[in-house]
Amino acid sequence: MLEAMNTQEDFINRAVQADAYGFAVRQGIIEEVEFDPLLLQDDPNTPQNEYLANQANFQKRIEQSAVLTEQYGYAISPLSAPEARTLTNALPNLDRAQKIALADVFKAAPGIWGQIASKGAGSYAQLSALGNKDVMNVAFNGQDKLASGLVKPIKIDDFRNDFIEATGNVYGPEDSASTMQAALDYYYGSVEAGSDVYDPSTFKDAIQAVTGGIKKVRGVLTQLPQGVSAGDLNDYFSGMTQEEFEEAGGKSVFATELQFEGGGLTGDKVVQVERNRTLEAIHNGTIKAVPGENTYIITDPDTGFAIPGPDGITPFEFVIDESKLSTMRSKRQARIAEGALIAEESVLLPPDVRAMGIIK
Repeated sequence: MLEAMNTQEDFINRAVQADAYGFAVRQGIIEEVEFDPLLLQDDPNTPQNEYLANQANFQKRIEQSAVLTEQYGYAISPLSAPEARTLTNALPNLDRAQKIALADVFKAAPGIWGQIASKGAGSYAQLSALGNKDVMNVAFNGQDKLASGLVKPIKIDDFRNDFIEATGNVYGPEDSASTMQAALDYYYGSVEAGSDVYDPSTFKDAIQAVTGGIKKVRGVLTQLPQGVSAGDLNDYFSGMTQEEFEEAGGKSVFATELQFEGGGLTGDKVVQVERNRTLEAIHNGTIKAVPGENTYIITDPDTGFAIPGPDGITPFEFVIDESKLSTMRSKRQARIAEGALIAEESVLLPPDVRAMGIIK
């Protein structure tokens, strides 16, 4: 009986991994909503506004995927596997404006990025997830320049070590490959037409641009939220309170210890002290970006394991909301206005801001 149940569970898990939306429709969990992922404009020759109707249906798909995400325990794409394949097959034939428009449509459904990345569209997924239209424009232009022969491909032996040095262990194998391709696309969009000699500086800038920034935070390379500095990300977690953590859905673990009164190494009186071990780990642990927009886990320096979520097993995911990001970005904009932004951070700025020449 137990073996049969395990077999059934394995079957369901494989089916969900292969095509979560399609599986849910076939199982009657949800009713399929008609949606065309490539319908990007209205047909003026018909009385109906097909684009708006299609977008309304996509919002229904997003609501369905939220239900499935809660049921299956991870981000579910609102596209079926065949729809995702159709989308990835069509991407090479879309122009820059269409690619950017698609990214804008799908930004409300981050589950799509992992789905299409696994089907050969890793660079597009990486760039779209970043959401920076200036970066996308340069990278998609690079794809066009390479396809038309305006630039020549650089050899992997030339740039491999620079990529490894810049990204460290930030990504797993699949995400690393997607990021590398996105960086190459941006690189080709940045160099002059006819370029056939590898430029290390331009490639390193490309890596920073397509990732939103990879810098050392607490001594470890970490992918930063778009427009946020390493120092501000560290300050965000270092300043987190118990109340903020618990409001986000976390659960603190406490430990009671004996120590000398006043916290010194010696003393006349021993007192009992309660410590919030979880909060200490948040303030001092290793910060690591994970799939999902502005999403991080933190490894406890004492145990080597990620701070767990409410189930005590799954790593707790810290999702930095837009209001917190706005505060961090405002600090950075103030430094830009003061001319205090260091040169290595300038590659993360939009080209028009960088061209103002106020970087030290």
